[in-house]
Amino acid sequence: MKKIILILFTIGIYVTVQSQTKPHFISVNIGASVPMGDYGSTDGNDESSGFATTGANFAIEGAGFINPTVGFGGYLGGNAHNIDEPAFISELNSSIGISGSTLTADPYGVSNYMAGIYLSVPATDIVFFRFKVLGGMFMARSPEMTITMTNDFNETFVLNMTESTGSKFAALFGASALFKVSSRIGIAANFEYTGAEVEFEYNTGMDIVTFKQKFTILNITAGLNIMLGPQE
Repeated sequence: MKKIILILFTIGIYVTVQSQTKPHFISVNIGASVPMGDYGSTDGNDESSGFATTGANFAIEGAGFINPTVGFGGYLGGNAHNIDEPAFISELNSSIGISGSTLTADPYGVSNYMAGIYLSVPATDIVFFRFKVLGGMFMARSPEMTITMTNDFNETFVLNMTESTGSKFAALFGASALFKVSSRIGIAANFEYTGAEVEFEYNTGMDIVTFKQKFTILNITAGLNIMLGPQE
């Protein structure tokens, strides 16, 4: 991460800046959130599989710039991902040799509270590229689930798993392409990558089960940017 920060500062020093306006901004972003790696895996033989489906991301961010290129800011975001219930049930039935299972589950929830460095690089007078390297708290909530299993003797068993929360320090890397539609308003396409390994405790009603879930998330969003401060 230190190398990435040094690279950003180097680019900031050598980039040719077309305007001396400091590009302070606030942005509201919304779009898709794609689970990757173990988090999105539906492999029942892998204990790390999260069975998460593509969900939604909502975020508010903003930054103040010390010069036209380099700034510091903050990011508050949230993600929601449902469980792939058909895939989960298929893997469960296959592993225990029955065919009568059902699942009711809440979605995963993820919150990011981040701060760090922003870099703005102008391509033209109205098109800018923005990069960010942020760090902070990655907070996750595991789903509350009810699994109902019926065997060949028509006996029914119900397993209730309460939700659990956990947190860990994490990094978020992002890149945006910003198009200014006026001196104060811009539309951005945002790409963000973040993740962390979070420990959960599940209460099954019979036992306390502790496990770790690795989250890897790609956010692809559109943002409404409001430019602050004096504008040329």
